[in-house]
Amino acid sequence: MYSFENFKEDLSHGGEANFTYKGLIYAIVRTGGDNPLDGWYYCDPTKSHEEIVFYDNMSSLLDNSIIDGRSLKEVFNSDEIEDITIW
Repeated sequence: MYSFENFKEDLSHGGEANFTYKGLIYAIVRTGGDNPLDGWYYCDPTKSHEEIVFYDNMSSLLDNSIIDGRSLKEVFNSDEIEDITIW
C-alpha cells in the first residue's frame, strides 16, 4: 500500500502532485523562483477558486489540509487514493 509517509517522501523530491479520491482530482502545487507568493497550494475540487489554500511550506500543507472532513494522512493510509502522479 502507498502510505502517507511514501507520499510525503515523494512530494519532497518532486514538488507537485495530483491524486484522485472518490472520483475527484486534487492537486498540490508549489510555486517558487521570483514569485512573491513562493509556497504551496492545496487545490480541492469541491471548493471555489477563491478557496484554494496557500501554505508557506510542505509540512504545514500536509498537516492541515482536509479532504472530505479527514486529514490527508488518514485518507492516504486508508488506501482510498485511486491515482497519484508526482512530478
